[in-house]
Amino acid sequence: MPIADVLCQSVVSMSNQRLECRVLIKVQTHDDFAGLMDLYRWLRDDQEVAASAKVLRNSHTPPGHMGAVETIDLVITHVTAIASLLISYASWLKSRSRPPQCTFSIGGLDVTPRDASPATTEQLITVLTALAAAERKSDEAG
Repeated sequence: MPIADVLCQSVVSMSNQRLECRVLIKVQTHDDFAGLMDLYRWLRDDQEVAASAKVLRNSHTPPGHMGAVETIDLVITHVTAIASLLISYASWLKSRSRPPQCTFSIGGLDVTPRDASPATTEQLITVLTALAAAERKSDEAG
């Protein structure tokens, strides 16, 4: 089954759910900086992603680290934006011979997909959607 069909089935019941969250994408090593910037350009140029999320580059220094860490920072406002992001990410992975391993972070929780298979992508969209919804509820309560 094509990955777009898998993702569409995963979010069809939640497609109108509004949320607002930040998704950070980072790479595992500084050696993968070029790969991260390549992914940034890919996501920024993807019309579906650009229409549903704000795609930014970000640099910060996490506690206990020396030097800045580059990330891709996405502001997402709808569940369907997560699907657009992951479809684009899976396409990017498949188009690269040696892509860097990326980690997605929402609300301080990290998820690192092992590949771009439909099963992994479906699990990733489920986890990211749940994390985004939990972050939204936490923001509303606090």
